[in-house]
Amino acid sequence: MSTRFPSSKIGSVVKSAASILNTDLNSIHIEFKNASEIGAFASATDELVTLAFELQEAPQRAFDFILRHELVHIAQKRNFDRKRSTHSAAKITALLSSEIEQEADRIALAMDAGCNQTIECRLTDIPQRAAYWGELGHYYTIYYIMLSAGIDAREARIRAFFCQLPDEVLEFDATAATRDYEQPAPEGKDGGDVQLNAYARMIGKAAGIPRATPKDEFHYIQARRYIENPKTGAVSEKIVLVEDPKTRKERRQKDQDVIRGLHTLTGGDSSRETETRRKAVIANWRDPVISGLALHPYGDSFAHRVLKGESNTYGPKCGHAFHGHKPDYVSQRPSLYLQYAEDLYDLVSEQSNAPKIPFDKVIKPKLDKVLNIYEQRSSHQKGNEHEFVVRIEGKGAEEKGLKNLKHFLQLHSGFKGDYSPERHRGRHWRDFFRINKSYIQSMNIDYNERQIKLLIEQAASMWRCGHTKINLAPWFRFIK
Repeated sequence: MSTRFPSSKIGSVVKSAASILNTDLNSIHIEFKNASEIGAFASATDELVTLAFELQEAPQRAFDFILRHELVHIAQKRNFDRKRSTHSAAKITALLSSEIEQEADRIALAMDAGCNQTIECRLTDIPQRAAYWGELGHYYTIYYIMLSAGIDAREARIRAFFCQLPDEVLEFDATAATRDYEQPAPEGKDGGDVQLNAYARMIGKAAGIPRATPKDEFHYIQARRYIENPKTGAVSEKIVLVEDPKTRKERRQKDQDVIRGLHTLTGGDSSRETETRRKAVIANWRDPVISGLALHPYGDSFAHRVLKGESNTYGPKCGHAFHGHKPDYVSQRPSLYLQYAEDLYDLVSEQSNAPKIPFDKVIKPKLDKVLNIYEQRSSHQKGNEHEFVVRIEGKGAEEKGLKNLKHFLQLHSGFKGDYSPERHRGRHWRDFFRINKSYIQSMNIDYNERQIKLLIEQAASMWRCGHTKINLAPWFRFIK
């Protein structure tokens, strides 16, 4: 559904923003979609602002701020064409997305505070889609770095698969686990004794994410409820099914293990988290399944650092919900992604017997292409001081980034392109294993389906508590 200024509420915000930004916003269109389709609660590209349906239930002031923020982005994007066409003596250097977001926040806050003076957008934005840290940062980067470091092709394949797995399976996904932790048992079963809080509604309905625990795995007990008739005051007894308090506690404990142990959402010092997760990878290196799993929280110790405050990671309560998917976009913080890749290469090289190749000369130039970073100079200007240089995140950067990295992977004889994790997200374990059973079997690992699931749960619990080495009990091998 595409509409322009569908209500007076939106129209008044757009009109005031146009005045303050000194730009004509009559040509823009506003589109409403589900937040799950957008990947956030709002976005802006070209002359289109996309808002989530769920925002219509937000408080007026919050809705207005988000809309103003996106309108500032429209003005920033218009700067690209305007500044490119002028003969400015200044050299225009495009900035990182995080700086562009800061300017949008600052101007939107000024509007919210009642500013009625003209404010100029000084930064230039380019209407592009960002590349995801997810599959690109975990699976494909891990795979590429390992093959480049001379790791055995079979072990690199296993580690890349299990590094990506926590983001593919709902039982081990951070957002699904957070929703599961915050919400009571499925609606209609709890007898109304637990209220669904606003945060649980936001991460559940607005984000479009199912909960971690499958419906048939909840355990219920009977309980008496006394209900008062508001009109007559009469009290009646009703027998309802509620979640067993013991299993509820165990379920929520597993959710916290996943959030903190597998996804490094601890709120702690990010450098310390990276060092701890690094030790976990090294301690379990001999087992490619466990070390592959350990690489996921290690990667998240970079990806889940707070925007504009990278000394700490996001906390377990909200994660990066209030920043949407921005922390997961590689192009939001390319320098951090390259730092992660170089640290990962050093880590992996220490475990390999192959000669170490220079990261800056061989690997980094390829990762720059993965990030779709290149320089564009205007044709009508001459001389260095009139150069127009822009850092561009290419159109469709996610697809381009994956395509480029897959191309570099194919140059390695050990790469098998028979698994694409970006096509398999958001399934419960049973469905995920059923769909990928033949692929998992082709890796010839030492664990069966049940052992893998228990192993992930045990690793999440131990890593949450700060342990590094996973020691399996002797009886573990006999689990069928």
